Amino acid sequence: MSSSSSVSIENGIKTPIDKTKPYPLTDRPGIKTPIDKTKPYPLTDRPVNTEIQPQPDITVVCKMCEKHIKIRKLQEHRTYHNALLTLGYHDNKKPQNVELLLRRRQHLIKKLSKYSNMITIQRINDAFEFVKSVMQGTYDNLREVTEPVVVDCVGQPLNCSASCIHAMSFCSDANERWKSKMEDTCIFQDFFGNDMNKCFFAVYDGHNGRFAADIVAYDFHHFLLNEMIRFDPKTTCRCTVNHAGKIEIEEYDRKPLQNIGKDSIRHILHEEGVNIIQQIMHTCDENIQQLKNIDRRIKGSKKKCVKNPFAEKMELAFHRAYIQADDMLKFGVDEMSRVRWSGCSALTCIIESTSELDELTDVDSPPGMPLPQKKGVIYIANSGNVHAVLCRNGKAYKLTRDHTLSNANEINRVRKAGAEVHTSQKGARVNGILETTRGFGNHGDQELKKAVIVDPYTTSVTVDQYAEFLIIASNGLWEVLSEDEAVSIIYEMIPSAEMSCSLPNHLDKLTKSMKSTMQLFSSNNEQYTEKSDRNENHEQLATLEDNIIDTCLEEDVGTDFGSLMSTLTAENDRIEADIETVTEMQMMYAQSHMYLSEEERYRDLSKNMSERLVQAALLAGSRDNITVMLILLPGCKI
Repeated sequence: MSSSSSVSIENGIKTPIDKTKPYPLTDRPGIKTPIDKTKPYPLTDRPVNTEIQPQPDITVVCKMCEKHIKIRKLQEHRTYHNALLTLGYHDNKKPQNVELLLRRRQHLIKKLSKYSNMITIQRINDAFEFVKSVMQGTYDNLREVTEPVVVDCVGQPLNCSASCIHAMSFCSDANERWKSKMEDTCIFQDFFGNDMNKCFFAVYDGHNGRFAADIVAYDFHHFLLNEMIRFDPKTTCRCTVNHAGKIEIEEYDRKPLQNIGKDSIRHILHEEGVNIIQQIMHTCDENIQQLKNIDRRIKGSKKKCVKNPFAEKMELAFHRAYIQADDMLKFGVDEMSRVRWSGCSALTCIIESTSELDELTDVDSPPGMPLPQKKGVIYIANSGNVHAVLCRNGKAYKLTRDHTLSNANEINRVRKAGAEVHTSQKGARVNGILETTRGFGNHGDQELKKAVIVDPYTTSVTVDQYAEFLIIASNGLWEVLSEDEAVSIIYEMIPSAEMSCSLPNHLDKLTKSMKSTMQLFSSNNEQYTEKSDRNENHEQLATLEDNIIDTCLEEDVGTDFGSLMSTLTAENDRIEADIETVTEMQMMYAQSHMYLSEEERYRDLSKNMSERLVQAALLAGSRDNITVMLILLPGCKI
């Protein structure tokens, strides 16, 4: 397209441009055209494109090729490595040309017997076509469809009473591209049980509706506190307040319908369930363990170290609370369907800070560093596909167990319970319905409920000075990111000790530079209105703008702010940028970070980290609701 014509956005007709007339700043065509630098550029009435939203620049290091991959290309990059493995290329080897790739495909097909499954042949052909399109450079043009993704999620940071927690934050997104409604619920309760050293965290990932997730989120912690009061003298109160939002349960009746008679099947089943629960609650601990088989993991396997008696009681309390909360869902009064009732996966966590500073000899410490000291304890129970990952000294440690059909033990248990495992290209499901093998609810289908039990996996982990942060997230995050990838995305956001010490000097220097720039700008702006020839001042303003942006980026005072400045000047010529707006933004950023207290900086960091994880999941192609809770531990220093 020549420079002497433009394209109308409405009708796409080329219209000539008269270069003898000044270029209008309104009704600009949708293409970039050269600007006459000899004419002044007004500072007002400039067009603003509100539709384009800058997206975060998130990259992940691939473990196989050790390359930095953009988060939007992560799924295609994984598919590429899987295709190479299917074609027999191991140890990061690649075909040199398409002819050798074709020979490899023919060789693999010849090795297959005539009784081979057609699915295997189709998998080889799909892998061949994928690698071929990447080698020829036709994949991006023919296959890839990049849609705009809205990543305007906002996290909410909070402080915690426990001394081993610097701050926490939670962030969620309904992912409206794939989900019609939000079915996740998160809970944060400070001063849990009227104990300032305990905090309660929970994430409930619902399916087939919000009923199960909302009811469990409202009642579970009450059952847990009732159990903890029996053995914990510090737990003195059952009252709780959720600081992570409000659960709307007024719309639920949560009582049996009046037209349900005493002779109805639903009433009889409920009465029998209540009687069984009451009998279990009044028996001794040994009988509870025998009836529910919840001590197999505790007593059935040999452990390297003996567990703390308090930790064993906490695990037993979690099991009892899970059973009681699941019993609350047996009525199903507010369920939308008579057969497919709602359910939810759950992760519940209590973090307790301790005043003991005992050295932990059985825990590894970094080379050349002092022995770990006990700062607190994490008690966790999960049932389903909600997971928690602990970052300690830069490494990811998964604290939960995967209760899906990707777990071989869960497959065997589901089949022994009489359920079937249906597999397809999209994955495996219990009776063709659920991906998870454990969780709350699902009482409408008795055959399904026999296999999808509620018994949680429980564990306890010590918090030392090397534990940096804890991630609790629903399935929307883990279906697109691994534990190591999630940790690596936000670990780089933690400022180092050197950067924290030098940050005030950088901000002070940047603020002085901005003040001087504003003075020069005000004087030059007055000359603008008086003189007709403004070419010299116009060039000065462009030079000042370049100096400010370069100073901000070189000082590296903030990753997000530097990305924002780059976005503002990437698509347009720098002379077009409004220097007054840019300067004001820099002043606001510097002043807001210069006078923040330590608590406010921890809250700001946790908020940015939780938001970044949700943004990464959205850009990576998640198709589920996303909820993330981020907890900063003693190892995180700013």
